[in-house]
Amino acid sequence: MPERDRRQSPRKYWHYRRAARPHALRHAAAQHLLDQGISMKVIGDFLGHRDPSSTAIYAKVNLAALREVAALDLEGLA
Repeated sequence: MPERDRRQSPRKYWHYRRAARPHALRHAAAQHLLDQGISMKVIGDFLGHRDPSSTAIYAKVNLAALREVAALDLEGLA
Protein backbone atom coordinates (compact mmCIF):
# COMPACT_ATOMS: atom_id res chain seq x y z
CA MET A 1 0.00 0.00 0.00
CA PRO A 2 1.44 3.39 -0.92
CA GLU A 3 2.57 5.68 1.91
CA ARG A 4 -0.06 8.26 0.98
CA ASP A 5 -2.91 5.74 1.44
CA ARG A 6 -1.57 4.62 4.84
CA ARG A 7 -1.61 8.19 6.14
CA GLN A 8 -5.13 8.80 4.88
CA SER A 9 -6.72 5.60 6.19
CA PRO A 10 -4.72 3.92 8.98
CA ARG A 11 -7.60 1.60 9.92
CA LYS A 12 -7.84 0.26 6.41
CA TYR A 13 -4.09 -0.32 6.32
CA TRP A 14 -4.23 -2.14 9.67
CA HIS A 15 -6.91 -4.46 8.29
CA TYR A 16 -4.68 -5.48 5.38
CA ARG A 17 -1.75 -6.17 7.68
CA ARG A 18 -3.95 -8.16 10.07
CA ALA A 19 -5.52 -10.27 7.29
CA ALA A 20 -2.12 -11.45 6.06
CA ARG A 21 -0.97 -12.88 9.39
CA PRO A 22 -0.18 -16.60 9.76
CA HIS A 23 -3.14 -17.18 12.07
CA ALA A 24 -5.50 -15.95 9.36
CA LEU A 25 -3.94 -18.44 6.97
CA ARG A 26 -4.49 -21.24 9.52
CA HIS A 27 -8.14 -20.22 9.79
CA ALA A 28 -8.51 -20.17 6.01
CA ALA A 29 -6.88 -23.59 5.64
CA ALA A 30 -9.04 -25.08 8.39
CA GLN A 31 -12.21 -23.61 6.90
CA HIS A 32 -11.29 -24.93 3.47
CA LEU A 33 -10.74 -28.45 4.85
CA LEU A 34 -14.02 -28.25 6.76
CA ASP A 35 -15.85 -27.14 3.60
CA GLN A 36 -14.39 -30.18 1.81
CA GLY A 37 -15.98 -32.48 4.39
CA ILE A 38 -12.84 -33.35 6.34
CA SER A 39 -13.62 -34.34 9.94
CA MET A 40 -12.85 -32.03 12.83
CA LYS A 41 -10.54 -34.71 14.29
CA VAL A 42 -8.40 -34.76 11.14
CA ILE A 43 -8.34 -30.95 10.96
CA GLY A 44 -7.31 -30.79 14.63
CA ASP A 45 -4.49 -33.26 14.00
CA PHE A 46 -3.39 -31.25 10.96
CA LEU A 47 -3.30 -28.05 13.01
CA GLY A 48 -1.55 -29.73 15.92
CA HIS A 49 -4.38 -29.24 18.40
CA ARG A 50 -4.49 -31.46 21.48
CA ASP A 51 -7.96 -30.42 22.57
CA PRO A 52 -10.99 -30.73 20.24
CA SER A 53 -12.38 -27.46 21.63
CA SER A 54 -9.39 -25.69 20.09
CA THR A 55 -10.47 -26.94 16.67
CA ALA A 56 -14.13 -26.14 17.28
CA ILE A 57 -13.50 -22.41 16.82
CA TYR A 58 -12.93 -23.09 13.11
CA ALA A 59 -16.38 -24.60 12.66
CA LYS A 60 -18.72 -22.10 11.07
CA VAL A 61 -22.18 -22.88 9.77
CA ASN A 62 -22.29 -23.11 6.00
CA LEU A 63 -25.85 -21.89 5.40
CA ALA A 64 -25.98 -23.03 1.78
CA ALA A 65 -25.00 -26.59 2.75
CA LEU A 66 -27.44 -26.53 5.66
CA ARG A 67 -30.28 -25.48 3.34
CA GLU A 68 -29.41 -28.35 0.97
CA VAL A 69 -29.62 -30.86 3.79
CA ALA A 70 -32.88 -29.35 5.02
CA ALA A 71 -34.37 -29.71 1.53
CA LEU A 72 -33.56 -33.44 1.23
CA ASP A 73 -36.52 -35.75 0.82
CA LEU A 74 -36.16 -38.41 3.52
CA GLU A 75 -39.51 -40.14 2.92
CA GLY A 76 -37.91 -43.30 1.53
CA LEU A 77 -35.53 -43.81 4.44
CA ALA A 78 -38.10 -44.53 7.15
